Amino acid sequence: MPPLIYFVRHAEAEHNVSRNANARDACLTQRGKAQCARLLETFPAHDSIDLVVASPLRRTIQTAVLSFGPALAKENVGIHLLPEAQEVSSMTCNVGFTREELEVEVQNLFGDDESATLASRKIDYAAVVDGWNSKQGIWNSEKSTVEARAATLRAWLYARPEKAIVVVTHGNFLHYLTEEWNELIYSTGKLATAKVTALGLLPPRGTSWANCETHQFEFSPDSNEKEAHLVETDASKNARQSFGA
Repeated sequence: MPPLIYFVRHAEAEHNVSRNANARDACLTQRGKAQCARLLETFPAHDSIDLVVASPLRRTIQTAVLSFGPALAKENVGIHLLPEAQEVSSMTCNVGFTREELEVEVQNLFGDDESATLASRKIDYAAVVDGWNSKQGIWNSEKSTVEARAATLRAWLYARPEKAIVVVTHGNFLHYLTEEWNELIYSTGKLATAKVTALGLLPPRGTSWANCETHQFEFSPDSNEKEAHLVETDASKNARQSFGA
């Protein structure tokens, strides 16, 4: 049976606040780390998670480690870094490091506490291939290329043996990954205001996913290992709608 998927947009990062896209591979702000702490406390399914997947960008790695410690504390649960989950655009804030550089960067992201231990023990870099951060070829930002990358990731997730997987990725890419474009990008209005206020967030730009927003998806009945599609669960939809109450 295909796994249940929890999609998570990364916590607030430096470029989300400064609107400066020139800072390479932006890290989390202090507020972003606090958002992770809140997600750590409120996420209801730590005990059921069998795998954590993250984009190899620093802000998603930080979010995964800081938010899902209880799941990662289990012996057989790790973090797979998958380039397919990286953000869409080629702006500098979305350009990551080579595997060798990234392993050094990750060591500097966490202090000497439990988070550093989790990062060193649990992160699997095997899929961080040469050229993943080039934003060229299969990694470019053309619409058709991103759609193909999202399809590849969906098929990979569909074929996984785990029962429940967390995927920490990026706001724009989540629209491609879920094939969901119906929710309006934030504008002034009741739903946006209620949602942002409830989560204690700044309105994002270019995506309807707020920082650290989490929703549950399952694979459609007609999915297979070559072509897989996702649908949001009713429970997740109800939680989303409650922001407009």
